[in-house]
Amino acid sequence: MERRLAAVLAADIVGFSRRMELDEVQTLNAVLKIQSEIVEKQITGRRGQVVKRMGDGWLAEFASAADAVNCALAIQSDMQGSDLSLRIGVNVGDITHIDGDIFGSGVNVAARLETVADSGGIAISADAQRLMHRGVDAEFHPNGVVDLKNIQMPVEVWSWPGPLSALTGTPVGMNGKPKLHLSNLEGGNAAAVEMASALRADLSHAFGRQTGLELVAVKSDADFKLGGSIRVLGDRWRVLIELVECATGTCVWTDRIDEGGSDAFDIQDRLCQRVAGSIRIRLPALLAEKFKHKSPEDMSVEELLNFAMGCNFTFTKESWELSRSLLQSVLRLDPDNWMAMTMLCWNIVSMSRILGWRDMGLQQVVKARGLIDTATKIRPNDHLIRTVRGTLSLFGNHDLQAARIDLEEALTLNPDYYHAINTMALIKLAEGSIDDATKLSQIALACDPAYPYRHLYYRDAGYVALVAGDHPRAVQQLMRADHAEPNLPANLALLAAALSVSGDTEAARQRLMHLKQIEADFDMTSLARLPLRDQSAADRISDALLVLDA
Repeated sequence: MERRLAAVLAADIVGFSRRMELDEVQTLNAVLKIQSEIVEKQITGRRGQVVKRMGDGWLAEFASAADAVNCALAIQSDMQGSDLSLRIGVNVGDITHIDGDIFGSGVNVAARLETVADSGGIAISADAQRLMHRGVDAEFHPNGVVDLKNIQMPVEVWSWPGPLSALTGTPVGMNGKPKLHLSNLEGGNAAAVEMASALRADLSHAFGRQTGLELVAVKSDADFKLGGSIRVLGDRWRVLIELVECATGTCVWTDRIDEGGSDAFDIQDRLCQRVAGSIRIRLPALLAEKFKHKSPEDMSVEELLNFAMGCNFTFTKESWELSRSLLQSVLRLDPDNWMAMTMLCWNIVSMSRILGWRDMGLQQVVKARGLIDTATKIRPNDHLIRTVRGTLSLFGNHDLQAARIDLEEALTLNPDYYHAINTMALIKLAEGSIDDATKLSQIALACDPAYPYRHLYYRDAGYVALVAGDHPRAVQQLMRADHAEPNLPANLALLAAALSVSGDTEAARQRLMHLKQIEADFDMTSLARLPLRDQSAADRISDALLVLDA
């Protein structure tokens, strides 16, 4: 084995897999042309050696850092006007030759630098930047010290043609997540001051359980800060909350919450639940808005996750299919990303539960189960994973006992998680505990009025009322569900059934006709069912729809 110091160039075609899916022949022809006329021509012309071809990428070795960087610049210049785009990484380090291939830290870092480079750009290590001396006529920009995936020591990264717009590796200390600073809440009198202090402590605990943000103590380190004030008059409480973007000082979200009662602990619990739940969905939506103009190929793992989450707040099949594609991209970049696995499982379940009307197919259940079980092995004590796994057991496998075990664990880990509370309401309903189901469904509906999944909670509250025989309340909640998110098949089907059993046959038929205009193949006998222990309630719903269609 021969070991020596060398400059290593790693190049990769952006979006290769997606292009192959669209047009395999055209993509392969374009790659072969780039390989012979641009990439390998420039490598050999600048005293380099192609060590490995990887279908959509190349690995090359140079004796000089300047030759490697100039080669990268020449390749990107020649790529102008091409339908394809390259990312290139360059590093200087130890390499070892074995059987015509090269290994070592020099190769590993170069490969990781390529993944953080922008499309059409170059990322190089500080060692390459320092050793290229004056032999390169191009300006490289500093990006600071970065943690690169599977690289033990942080690497100082420089880039061309400008600063990196995103890093697939993670800036040191940031974990790739938005940083939130929790400011002191102001209180008007002694009772308000006491509540403000207690609520701040509860929120700090609640945010510590959330996986999508990093809570920081120093405001200057934060991307966002959360603050507000509390006023009390008798048994009336008014809480004003605002979320501010630190870089601009812009208030990006505000809410006013009015509460009443003498039980301070109960009020405190409700306030914490609502504020923490709102922030949970606000931050991904805000971050997704900032980089929606970027191509997914240029996004970092955290950006892809936030963009996918933003897609899940728009309830169309197109939006959820885009989310699925983004999450699959995350797993190509980071095969062990438990969040992407969990979100993909939720995506599969929700395409049936929220956007569809049939039971999940066996193939989809098996695929979703593989994803969530793998995520559970990686992160066994996470409330989100437990909630999604329990939801899959309930709606995919119709396994009530398994669903309850996971949801009980989820609520132990995070009692404030609305999805877990709402799903537990359905589990209680299936078990026949109508009072518990009603209470839990009402707690879920206490979420932020702008909460994207509120329509689902309305639907489930309506379903609880329908099974309980409270037909007026069922109609009321299901109408709210349809108003909040119109034209979802399951909402319309349950609303038609509720109107039918309440005696408003004409309105019920109108809803059913509208449903069949949206879903021409709708079939009442195939409507998804909860695994109710008392199936007579589900039969009454199906019978009500069959009567309408007679």
